[in-house]
This record gives sequence, structure tokens and C-alpha cells, in this order.
Amino acid sequence: MTLDYSKEGAGEIVQKLIRTTDVFITKLPATGVEEVRLDYETLHEINPRLIYASLTGYGLKGEQRDMPGFDYLATSPGPAYCTCRPSRGSSAWPADRAG
Repeated sequence: MTLDYSKEGAGEIVQKLIRTTDVFITKLPATGVEEVRLDYETLHEINPRLIYASLTGYGLKGEQRDMPGFDYLATSPGPAYCTCRPSRGSSAWPADRAG
């Protein structure tokens, strides 16, 4: 689901959804979640059972908390994206590419 926070009423929609939600996942930086009131403390007040997951490159505290860093991993073509490839004949080289 996508919700445009610049639109009037978006916050109320989120609060209604959070009341019955089990898990909330965000990749917004720390100041982003605080600005739109999607931080753990705010959502926990609405739903104490909520499991809150924040996927950021540098965590929610400290000097680098607002630096981007997760998008590269999240948008990669696979879970182990690599810009290199194994050498021919190694056990990591796909069998259908042998030779």
C-alpha cells in the first residue's frame, strides 16, 4: 500500500490501519519517521502489540542516522547482489555455464 503523506487525512488513515496491524516496516530515515509521526513511540501508543521494523543503513540513533544507505541493498536484483562474478570452474560458477 502506498500513502501520500502530503495529502490531507493521510495521518488519520495510517492511525486507523495501525490499530489492527501486526507488523509495520519502514525504510524512512529517523527524521523522516519522526516528521510524519511513524516512529516507534507514536505507533506503540496506538497499538502496543505492533511489531516495528526499521530498515535503515545506519540505524535510528547517532550522527549518521539520516544518511541514505539501505536503498542499494533493497533494490538489488537479488539477496546477494555482487558486481563481480566467480572464476570459471569454481564451485560458485553455475553448472550450465561450464566451459
